[in-house]
Amino acid sequence: MIDIHTHVLAGLDNGPETIEESVALIQQAEASGIHTIIATPHHNDGRSYHTGDEIKQQVKELNRRLKQENIHVDVKAGHEIRLNGDTMAELSESNAIPLCDSRYVLLEFPEHSVPLLSKNVFYDLQVKGFRPIIANPEKVVEFISDPEQLYTLATKGALIQLNAGSVTGEHGKVVQQFCFSLLQANLVHFIATSASHIQNNPFVLKEAYDMIEEEFGRSAVDTFKANAGAVIENETVLVDKPEHVGRKKRRRFGLI
Repeated sequence: MIDIHTHVLAGLDNGPETIEESVALIQQAEASGIHTIIATPHHNDGRSYHTGDEIKQQVKELNRRLKQENIHVDVKAGHEIRLNGDTMAELSESNAIPLCDSRYVLLEFPEHSVPLLSKNVFYDLQVKGFRPIIANPEKVVEFISDPEQLYTLATKGALIQLNAGSVTGEHGKVVQQFCFSLLQANLVHFIATSASHIQNNPFVLKEAYDMIEEEFGRSAVDTFKANAGAVIENETVLVDKPEHVGRKKRRRFGLI
């Protein structure tokens, strides 16, 4: 399995404080069946600001340590970028970086609102050849109250990533039900963990995939796994036609 959204680098944001904690967290990932992860520390969220060069250097050092510890997980570099009017400039100057040197850019929204400039930023990114991925929209109050905004962004080329813990119910029934409604409406393209702590925010990607398979069928899980691989290889992801939330009959992925 591949996890495209994690916080495993030491001392940067809400992740591990030491490299030893990073190693222990990644051991958990390996034990769960994950072989590749993208480290995506927060960028420009008001608390964390680390340049692309800093992230890549720390990823290089972490991979060296993992090899010494005989841990077979490959860590790639990326950012979880707080959406703002300077996002395009930050990427152009490599202060912010896409996932794994690909066209895919992981974008975080404020927890309580959807900025008015969102559509313009997404348009500018795509004109420049990037593909925006909305990180964990289930954490954004305005998306939960008005999922039509996610539908609109998806029809304009945005991709959407849910956190595995939200799918499994770790953050409550309301959040979980919202995730399921997005899955049902073809508004999800990736499942990732945002893992940052062995106990408090662990790697539960397999558990989320198992639940999705039970609810929506094996083809849904296969699609999400293929899309994670497409990010690593900078290839085209699989996208079904998005639907309005709550306006379609319940069905299993891949079936009429």
